[in-house]
Amino acid sequence: MLRDFESITHDLTKDELRMVPFIIAAFKKYTKNNPITGPEVCRGWNKNRERLGFMTRLNEPRLRKICNYIRSHSEIPLIATRRGYYVSYNVQDIDNQILSLEERAMSILSSAEGLKRIREKVGK
Repeated sequence: MLRDFESITHDLTKDELRMVPFIIAAFKKYTKNNPITGPEVCRGWNKNRERLGFMTRLNEPRLRKICNYIRSHSEIPLIATRRGYYVSYNVQDIDNQILSLEERAMSILSSAEGLKRIREKVGK
């Protein structure tokens, strides 16, 4: 859970955990040549959720939380690019996704370090 974003980054609910296999099955239909966007995933889920026995609606922040869960638990090699999500067992695609995630993490840490320097100046 992320501070100040608790309402959208809390741990997956029991219902969301039950959703994971369905979301994985849906992602498996998409490749590098035909990725699916986050809004498309959410629309598709929300349109079909009751038929699948779910009341939980899906929004993009919660989809990202589910994607994090899928990757963190090594469920499938889920790739995300500006074009959308897809599954790839290609080592280069997986390596590029790892690098992208690491670069984003470093960028966030760099921002935090910059704010720490400002805090030191303000605190004087």
